[in-house]
Amino acid sequence: MLSKQIFLTAFGMIFTNFTTTLRITLPIFLVGVLVPYVFARMMWGNGDIVWNGTSGTVQDPGIFPILFVVLVMTVCFIAMIVLWHRHNLLPATQTRPRSFPPVSAVKRYILVSLGLGLVLGLLSVPAGFILFLALKLLSGITQLPPAFYLVLFVVLTTVVLSVVMRWSLILPAAAIGAPLTMGNAWRMSATASRSILFLAVAQGILYFLLEFVGGRIAEVIPGLATITSLIVLWFQMLFSAALLTALYAHLIQNTEETPVPATRPYLGPQS
Repeated sequence: MLSKQIFLTAFGMIFTNFTTTLRITLPIFLVGVLVPYVFARMMWGNGDIVWNGTSGTVQDPGIFPILFVVLVMTVCFIAMIVLWHRHNLLPATQTRPRSFPPVSAVKRYILVSLGLGLVLGLLSVPAGFILFLALKLLSGITQLPPAFYLVLFVVLTTVVLSVVMRWSLILPAAAIGAPLTMGNAWRMSATASRSILFLAVAQGILYFLLEFVGGRIAEVIPGLATITSLIVLWFQMLFSAALLTALYAHLIQNTEETPVPATRPYLGPQS
């Protein structure tokens, strides 16, 4: 089954050569964590404000310092994802681990992400309005139990995530400099639509379990709360990128329709 193959491949990319994975992703991730932390500590005397929000003991930090913190974190985390895509999708001769990917690749990835976000935002307005009217009409006809809303939320979240995953194939394409339109991404992933739906379910379950375990660890050992949340964040970002990388390699890069340089056999990260 394709969904199982992609899911296991994503794990394999991360853990088959874990030292290489850490060497590629950890430095830039830590920069995205430590620079905002040090900045917040210098500005407000409390670095934890970056992760825990403002508290009664800290004055309002102001909009520009907050924008600076968000910008540093966003650029560093996107750079980590771009490095990961490039390491796994480009020819082996071009994928030597680097501390930072080409600026052009990061800029391209950001612009494509913004475009994707804009489209999703524009589509969510009419879709949300139609859903609101439908629920309003249905609730006027019969009494809806609370379980109905829970099931509806799970179903809608899964469907939306699977749609986003199909369109998000433009992101690894942007990272390696092989432009792909949302229309082509949708068309070329059509044959795997059911598998992508299963992947969305599996990904949601995995992330829920990670958050649950991380929360329990933080309750038992409060001193590990921040470290645990950062580990979970790192893995979630990396695994999401790995899923897209595996899907892109299987559905698009290995076809003759996309002008991408020939790559090494798809085995995940190499040292």
